[in-house]
Amino acid sequence: MMRPTARLLFKHPRVFTPSRALSTSFQTATNEDVIAHCDQYLAPYYADVIPIAVEKTQGPFITSVEGASYFDLNGGYGACRFGHNPSQVVSAAQAQMDKCSLPSRGYMNPMLGTLGEKLANIYKDVLKPRNGAVNPQIATKVGGGDACDYAIKLALKWGVDKKNIPDGEMFGGHDLFHGRMISCLPPNMGDDAMSKGFAQTGMGFPHKVLSVFNSIEDIEKIFKTHGDKIAGCMGEYVLGEAGVRIANPEYLQRMRELCDETNTLMIADDVQTFASTGNYSPSQHPVFEGYNVKPDVVVIAKALTSGVTPGSVIIADREVQGVMGPGTDGSTFGGNPVMCAASLATLNMIETDKLFDELDVIGGKIRGTMLAAQKKNPSIVDVRGLGAMLAVEFDTATKAKYALASVGVGLSADESEISGLRVDGVRLKATRGNILRVSPTLMSDEEV
Repeated sequence: MMRPTARLLFKHPRVFTPSRALSTSFQTATNEDVIAHCDQYLAPYYADVIPIAVEKTQGPFITSVEGASYFDLNGGYGACRFGHNPSQVVSAAQAQMDKCSLPSRGYMNPMLGTLGEKLANIYKDVLKPRNGAVNPQIATKVGGGDACDYAIKLALKWGVDKKNIPDGEMFGGHDLFHGRMISCLPPNMGDDAMSKGFAQTGMGFPHKVLSVFNSIEDIEKIFKTHGDKIAGCMGEYVLGEAGVRIANPEYLQRMRELCDETNTLMIADDVQTFASTGNYSPSQHPVFEGYNVKPDVVVIAKALTSGVTPGSVIIADREVQGVMGPGTDGSTFGGNPVMCAASLATLNMIETDKLFDELDVIGGKIRGTMLAAQKKNPSIVDVRGLGAMLAVEFDTATKAKYALASVGVGLSADESEISGLRVDGVRLKATRGNILRVSPTLMSDEEV
């Protein structure tokens, strides 16, 4: 059967003239041309990119400079959870740009207070009460990494002010990922490119003690020997970069108990999980119901602004945020009005359109398909996830690579015409070699 004629959902705003030598006028011809151009001028730390040069995005689709369209199951690593370019968020950001984009934090702006109030009302049910109540305040940053960096600073300052430990340590877990700021890097355990060569020998900087993920015995040993030195305990309820591994409720509950016993801040890194598990925070998911797993600090980013503009927020009770007095931190772009407008539009869209329910349905359908594939394919050793954070684990990296190539080749002619758009394949990315991370955005029943 012949492939249907390509019918794009959108038109290119400019005409591309094929050229092997790309210029600053951004005239492009092929994916290969663009990648070669980028390789010439960009630092080489992104070496394993999907070989597509994306020119347009809309909903669950990406379209390359060559005109081929694909389902994007990478989803901006969760930042585009509600689809690429949601009109409500784009319109809100554009309207704010026309009015005021960056007055700097040397001034206050009304959008920032509005966002703070909105998030305080949401996260009063997420944070652990202090002295019988929760009074959330926010700090704002640009990306997930610098937001986690702020959370670490907050914990260390808490250690100084509340525990009298001038050289406090941070507790974390093997396989956790909090970004690539120096403060967030794990101690170098060998040839890990993320940590090797960045002064992370020994316990790292600041000092960090790591436990085996989901091992209650291990965290009890660590708190027994380090509890009086640990200022903050940072973790993920669902490990994204490590292949969508879910924390055991008993493990998190014991962590909460140990933090309470030692006056240590429990920090939830919800950068990738925000709004991705069918809840604002994964701690609200039914899998943790009945367990005492509420954190003292929550870090959110990515889907908060629907991928329209960078933005991140650190939320904690007034008592906790209070240790960060004047001059202890700051951010030129953090909390700018455009970021606030995009965040507020996203939060409003979640509520009015009941998007958590939709994500649950989408995630459930895709997971069902993956479970059916597992029954037919013995090389699939696990299918897991919460909400729309999903993963398929293969027994070898080679088989995962083969599967990745298979979904990237393309769909059959019968499957390729969806919503008026010729879909040439599906794009997603592997992690840890043998795990395919599936991060769907909102899509219609037909697209699912």
